[in-house]
Amino acid sequence: MKRLLLFLNIISIVVGGSSLAYLLAYVDVTKVSYIYIGWFIVSFALIVWGLFAIILYLLRRMFAKKEQYDLLLIRSERQAFLLSLLSVIHLSLQGFMIWNFFSAIFITLIIVILESYFLNQENDSIKVN
Repeated sequence: MKRLLLFLNIISIVVGGSSLAYLLAYVDVTKVSYIYIGWFIVSFALIVWGLFAIILYLLRRMFAKKEQYDLLLIRSERQAFLLSLLSVIHLSLQGFMIWNFFSAIFITLIIVILESYFLNQENDSIKVN
């Protein structure tokens, strides 16, 4: 399972990167429709998700003592997804010109609270087992 998830992360980086490169090279930004904006956001999310999942997993594996590597990979995937979601929300709000400092703090706090909830649930399930 570990190799499959790492392979899917690499595939998401390649697909997102090639899609983003196509958009930047061949699409005229002055005559762009909403489908290209969505395509750009999805490509950006794939790149961020795959890149952060691999980086976070490798950092956790370097500094882990005797923890299970599958658990580290699942944590890294979840946190990379939340970072990707956070960056896509901020990018979308900026694109619609409704991003401000207070909305950025509010959305970031929601993501941090969500991650702390997941970590708390994970620690409770580890203590029970």
